[in-house]
Amino acid sequence: MSTRVLVTGASRGIGRAIALRLSKNAQVIALVRKDGDARALADASGGRIGSLMLDLADRIARALVVADAERSFGPIDGLVHAAGLGEHRPLEAVDHAQLDARLELDVLAGVDLARDLARSLRARRAPGSLLFVSSTLAERPAPTTSVYAITKGAVSSMTRALAIELAPDRIRVNALAPGVIDTEMVRAPRLAPGEPMPEGEARKAREDAQIAELAKLHPLGRVGTVQELADAAAFLLEAPFATGTILTLDGGLSLG
Repeated sequence: MSTRVLVTGASRGIGRAIALRLSKNAQVIALVRKDGDARALADASGGRIGSLMLDLADRIARALVVADAERSFGPIDGLVHAAGLGEHRPLEAVDHAQLDARLELDVLAGVDLARDLARSLRARRAPGSLLFVSSTLAERPAPTTSVYAITKGAVSSMTRALAIELAPDRIRVNALAPGVIDTEMVRAPRLAPGEPMPEGEARKAREDAQIAELAKLHPLGRVGTVQELADAAAFLLEAPFATGTILTLDGGLSLG
């Protein structure tokens, strides 16, 4: 069982739900960007979640994360890399700044954290468990999701490659591939070029209508919840015979 787990992207959405779920049975160290997020997690978990504040896109700062976390909280044996960006753009609007930002956060940060934790686990001759958050869009892209699909495809490939490489060290590596999950990121209105962001009740109505349309894409007739993803994350993190597994939770979306 993982006793001390580092969770990225824990300020909101899937990462926050996973951090809270894991904190029931393990000590969680959350990586957040704001002091307010750290306080909110501590309050929501009854003090079971500690936090480190940093910008995960900062290569110099994240190079110290595992060492700093272990110095402050003790040896770490689990990692959940849930941090990510979700902006959708048509191909003609894609630029290198967007692509670089996504690759930095989704892929390169994941590689760095996995390497540093694996180094620590090997030095201690301790087993470990790594979990990445991919997406069904890695295998089944949709219009305007090219950059998202590229980076999540890399996450899925990284999961399989690291599972093979780290298995002799008793370090398991798995991933979740969710379909559409009801989060702030998914609810954010997808605007036409030049369209102003609606406010107040108009924005809420737009978000609800958007979720309703996305629900129709799923054979189960609804989108997923962050709690469902968090339960699956807890399972994969602890499943002793699972490595290289990319667990799809998409309400049947990928069957269409």
